[in-house]
Amino acid sequence: MAKTLYMMRHGETLFNRLKKIQGACDSPLTPKGIADAQRVGAYFQAQGITFDHAYSSTQERASDTLELVTKQPYERLKGIKEWNFGVFEGESEVLNPKPDPVRRSHGDFFCQYGGASFMFLRQWLSMDEIERQGIVLHNCAVIKYQYDAGRFTFEKIINLAATDKN
Repeated sequence: MAKTLYMMRHGETLFNRLKKIQGACDSPLTPKGIADAQRVGAYFQAQGITFDHAYSSTQERASDTLELVTKQPYERLKGIKEWNFGVFEGESEVLNPKPDPVRRSHGDFFCQYGGASFMFLRQWLSMDEIERQGIVLHNCAVIKYQYDAGRFTFEKIINLAATDKN
């Protein structure tokens, strides 16, 4: 039996606003991040979308976002934290390397600096598919998957965040 999985990125944080590298480190949601998360919650409610279960990473930005989207109980899981950038955490985004031309991502670059490798999205979606679908994971972006027979199938991306005029 097929199931639907919604995965959502956290709302905009102070580090996002300041263009700081943020993975394992945390910073609070901005007023825009709060409003965008509330917008996603209103969308789910208007569409009659309910959840059997809800999960969040242990990072404050993620749990705060989820609490703005739904009032239902949820479980915080350490295993779903964002990519760890090692010593680059909290530094300027200008220090990010250019993507590896073969992998079309940062790949394992951050491992040598105490960080992690790979991206969660890439577990179920190839870089070709990401580029063909034009997938961009803005803050509060929601990815909808179908899961059946041990396989995730990408359905769509839902971007409801307000356009940033700054």
